[in-house]
Order: sequence, then C-alpha cells, then structure tokens
Amino acid sequence: MLGGAAALIFVASTLTKSVLLDDLTRLFLGALGLVGLAAAHRMAAAGRFGAGWLWAMYVMLVLVAPVMVAVLAAWGFVDNWARSRANATQPA
Repeated sequence: MLGGAAALIFVASTLTKSVLLDDLTRLFLGALGLVGLAAAHRMAAAGRFGAGWLWAMYVMLVLVAPVMVAVLAAWGFVDNWARSRANATQPA
C-alpha cells in the first residue's frame, strides 16, 4: 500500500510543479528508505547478509546519503510490494 501511494505521488510530483507534492515525495521517500533499512536488517538477522554489509550500508548512508536513501527507498518499495503480494496469495 505504501509503495503504491509513493509511486503515485512521485509520478504526480514529476508531472506538476506543486511544492506540496514535492514535499510528499520526500516524505514517502524517507518512509520507504526506513522500510528498506528494516529489510536489510531482516535479511542480516536471517543470515543472508553478514554484519559487514550493514556496516557498509551505514557508512555509505553517511558518505553518499542522497544516493543511499534512493537505493534504500527502492529496496523498500520492492520489499513492500513483494511482501504484500506474498501475503495476498496465502490462504486465510
């Protein structure tokens, strides 16, 4: 749900020059960045990534923040979409 709303706001922000939509895009980008960060921690806890990956991610988050936030937001978008699909296909 969060990913779909973020995608709509992002598209609307690029097509218009609305300051409100730009601010909402930044808000959703930050939220999806946190989802991506949580996904990275979840994968590290599951043993798919080592602690070195988390350290590298945090160092990059400090050194190249705009790029890393975008990467984490993309990861959060994909994680949000994939987990929503997985939950929808499970029988109740």
